[in-house]
Amino acid sequence: MTANHVHLVAVHVPVVLMPLALVLLGLGAWGARSASSAGAGSAASTLSATGRWLIVVSAVVGGVAYFSGPPAFESLETELEAVRDLVELHAVLGRAAFSGLVLLAVLTIQAILRTVQEEPPLRWLDGIVIVGVALLSYLLIWTGHLGGAIRRPEIANALAWLFPAL
Repeated sequence: MTANHVHLVAVHVPVVLMPLALVLLGLGAWGARSASSAGAGSAASTLSATGRWLIVVSAVVGGVAYFSGPPAFESLETELEAVRDLVELHAVLGRAAFSGLVLLAVLTIQAILRTVQEEPPLRWLDGIVIVGVALLSYLLIWTGHLGGAIRRPEIANALAWLFPAL
């Protein structure tokens, strides 16, 4: 398996899991607030727990994607010379996304540890994580769009109003 293959497989995982984590965390937070119906608290905590674990998995797989990027580029460097600026922007956004994944995973592990120790979740921490996941989902999708535009130039300007190539 080449670095290109590893990179292409790994980059899709956080791009898909982070928006899914956002949905699960949002449903969990909403369910926790309206836990007046029987069993809603349990279902809400399960949704939140699943969303938290998706963030941690995204950070781990995001590390694989981040560190496989440079070798993938090196193997195609001459072929990608024409889109070097796009590759560099993709790399900068990838670094920012990976840094965000790590930071968010650390915050999320704090929430997981509170749950394991049977302590109530901190609402402000959950709020920060939800906002972070929303922002990071956009950044990951934008980074992925630019990554796709590297090999598929016809999509580079398809959504320029949403994902600028700067």
